[in-house]
Amino acid sequence: MEINIPVNRIQLLCKVLSPRNLVLVCGRATGKSWILGQRLDEAIRLMPRCMIGMPVKTFGVGYTGTFQTMLSALEKFGYVKDGNYVVNRRPPERWEDSYGKIEKYENCISVANGCKMAMFSQTESDNMRGVNVDKIMADEVLLLSEQKLLKVAFPTNRGNLEHFGKGAHHACHLHHGFDLTTSMPYTREGRWVFKFAEYYREKFGVEIMQLWNRIVHLQQQLLDTDSPKQFAECWNDIEEIRRQMPPRLSDDGTLFYVANAFDNLANIGLKYIKDQRDALTNLEFLIEILNLYVERVEDCFYNLDEQRHVYYTGYDVKAMEEAGLTSHAELGFSGKIESARFDRDYDPDRPLEIAPDWGSQISLFVVCQTYGLELPFVAATPGYVPEAEFRGDYLYQINEFFAKPDGSDTVIDDICNRFCRYYAGHRTKTLYYYRDRYGDHRNPNVVNSRSYNDQAIDILRRNGWNVVAKVHRRGEPPMSDKHLLWQEILSERPSCPVRFRINGNRCRYTVISMNNARMVYGGNVFKKDKRSEKPSSGVLPEEATHFSDAIDKLVWTKYGDSVGKKVRPFVRTSMG
Repeated sequence: MEINIPVNRIQLLCKVLSPRNLVLVCGRATGKSWILGQRLDEAIRLMPRCMIGMPVKTFGVGYTGTFQTMLSALEKFGYVKDGNYVVNRRPPERWEDSYGKIEKYENCISVANGCKMAMFSQTESDNMRGVNVDKIMADEVLLLSEQKLLKVAFPTNRGNLEHFGKGAHHACHLHHGFDLTTSMPYTREGRWVFKFAEYYREKFGVEIMQLWNRIVHLQQQLLDTDSPKQFAECWNDIEEIRRQMPPRLSDDGTLFYVANAFDNLANIGLKYIKDQRDALTNLEFLIEILNLYVERVEDCFYNLDEQRHVYYTGYDVKAMEEAGLTSHAELGFSGKIESARFDRDYDPDRPLEIAPDWGSQISLFVVCQTYGLELPFVAATPGYVPEAEFRGDYLYQINEFFAKPDGSDTVIDDICNRFCRYYAGHRTKTLYYYRDRYGDHRNPNVVNSRSYNDQAIDILRRNGWNVVAKVHRRGEPPMSDKHLLWQEILSERPSCPVRFRINGNRCRYTVISMNNARMVYGGNVFKKDKRSEKPSSGVLPEEATHFSDAIDKLVWTKYGDSVGKKVRPFVRTSMG
């Protein structure tokens, strides 16, 4: 019996080329689970009794992400749970066993022909050592540690050449290959995946990611037009660019490619994409749906180490599972969840600290809490080595809020009320408010207007908060002094009294803002390049340097003097 299975452009591409290794960077609604299912089904059928390794960041993330994706993929290809595969338990004795043995069946999928898919957590040290696998499959690799994947997981992809190698009875081109899929990395932590794309430039002279961004920008124009003629012109331009970036294999049989929801248009329809644009923030839509490549900024003002300073373990995964929130989309962006009840890095009995940045293009809060010890789930981050002897502050940025001004004062109500709703269950209503000097100004166009800071503090107090206003001494410090303060903090020198950590899920815009803040030189001084804040820059206000300015304000007010005393002296602004 023949089964007709319709496939989209990317699914057909992966099937026809059938690469040994697949690296796919794709947005939501691309049909990725079908691709994983097809690759997994092919490996199971062509390599009976093989062992497939599935590295994950944590078992919690693995169960809500990778495992669910793999199980869904198997079902698409007719596999039946407890019929021809079982999960997390010893398979029936009559079933074949894999060539590679495992002691425990937790975190494992077993198939009747002896194949096994075992999940390995990067947070448990050395739990892949001594294991031999025949293939590696990893989903959402932007969450994984590059070092642990390439230096711990990949070396286990060995052995069993007598069964699946060249000349063997079950010789298979997929043997010792890998499949890596991910949504678009937006920080440096996940950018190592683009190493697999370098062969396009080195061998074929194609800058694939630059061409891809041109496609994304044309797709935005396509969505904005109501003219059939302009729609057709955009569509034709997109296809012309696609012809400049045909899918190609590297010398070692690797296929790297990018895709977004437009590649699955026949299945999801254009209305779905337009509905997602209305439902999501602009950044969410560009990255999650259109898969925009956010280029890295060199000479960054902040030496932010993604692996050390940014954590992705702030959610209470168990509580989210009980509430039915398990997908990567729901775990990813701050706008998806409007309650602190799922936040592990939040203490309802500890004072909250906020720093606003009031502006004509955007107004925002960064939200922090200070601890005397490292939070244990942050200390367990892969590759992280806690400082046993450190006795200073741990400053955690746990959230961010923003609103776009509409010409009235409602933006202040909006941002303050959303903050109050999110932390409605806070038991200790103490709030340290780090005043924005610009926010002390009154609106010159409004008679008897009050400053932004005063209006915000009144709203917060009416919601029951005990607001303690903070402001840094003296005038605004030179930008070079702020840079040197951050240099002390992020380099984590023993003399520095604070360690900075930021929630990479909830504070995505702050991470982007810090990573995209370029350092410029002029007149023998160095400063932050703030041109992204200009309306003419083309940069979204939430991606510009505003968020980094807010965290600057809080950090300088709290630690500028103390760090200066311990690391005497700051370098003078003039470097001549």
